[in-house]
Amino acid sequence: MEGLVVLAGVVLIGWAWVADRAWFEHHFYWRYCAVSPRELTAAGVVRWISGAAGVGLIVGTRPRLGRWATRRAPREMLGQVARVGGAVLLSLLVTEGILRATNLPRPHHPILALPEARSDPWFGWVHQPSRTQTLSYGAKQVTYVIDADGDRILSADRPVDPSQPTVVFGGESITLGLGLDYGETYPALVERRLGIRSVNVSVTGYGNDQVYLRTRDELARLARPLAVVTLVTPVQLVRNVDPFKPHHYPRDDGSFEDVSPQPEWWTQSHVRRFFDGLVGVHSEDALGVARAALRATARDARARGAFPLFVMTNWGPACLPDATGAPPLERALFDGLDVDHVRVDLPRDWWEEGIDHPSPRAHVALADAIVEALRGHGVASALN
Repeated sequence: MEGLVVLAGVVLIGWAWVADRAWFEHHFYWRYCAVSPRELTAAGVVRWISGAAGVGLIVGTRPRLGRWATRRAPREMLGQVARVGGAVLLSLLVTEGILRATNLPRPHHPILALPEARSDPWFGWVHQPSRTQTLSYGAKQVTYVIDADGDRILSADRPVDPSQPTVVFGGESITLGLGLDYGETYPALVERRLGIRSVNVSVTGYGNDQVYLRTRDELARLARPLAVVTLVTPVQLVRNVDPFKPHHYPRDDGSFEDVSPQPEWWTQSHVRRFFDGLVGVHSEDALGVARAALRATARDARARGAFPLFVMTNWGPACLPDATGAPPLERALFDGLDVDHVRVDLPRDWWEEGIDHPSPRAHVALADAIVEALRGHGVASALN
């Protein structure tokens, strides 16, 4: 018994020693990065508490439990542990059963008006093809024109021409231009400034793996792709390991690791959701998926003679930089991949409150960075 207590104390002390900022960002913060000094301060406090608890277990709890154990036979101790464990397990099962039987309402979160979509066994969901919808965001009305391939375009009378030199834009709701007229989005701005047709293959809610799949399919049908511009946001990391949807993770050899959604009885569990919210710890798998998707995107783009460019930006608060001037998440995503990327941090006052997404001003900043990078790598001059 004393040995088990010492082991637990050593684990707590060891964790407090190694759990630096990177550990908390990769395992605890839901954006996979710290966005405020308060979060870093809280992490330091947790580390001190863990270390103190480890010392307390070894110095104070260990001898007390040792004396308690000497007064009991092993069979008696095992029986007590089994009874307590069984009671806890039964209580969880009963709690889950009651919550399912009573069918308590779940918290309601307002959902923004989104372009119509349909389920898809490969992507999870895609835009309904060949649709034109006008949706309201407060006093503003936005028209979404979706072509036969599920891409957002400026108008139905200006379809994508696969034979033309093209820049492919992959991403999620920011690239889609949620709540904005298409002419206000950075893919449209880049097209006007460079004079190169753009294709916007983004879909709201996509993770890095889904963005890669859409980009891959689009590259296959274009005769002359000049560049592939892919948006990367911290919130996509959460989506990379979402248990509610299928995943197809790219491997270096061009094949995929297929992961099916988890069973509905598990994903709908009230007890599971409670403990997920209470603990909030996640693995680094989402980072590995993101790097694999970025690597595969660059590989496929280069194979078609296109320049791959990645744009890291923020949905919500931007990641805090460290002493290097860049957030650790940026290095975790891009170091060692041999790809070009730019980071554009969008201030909070460049946000549209009604849609909780970047404003036209923010899209101008994204377009500025992209145009500079593409011109610097001779993409525009490739037309000559």
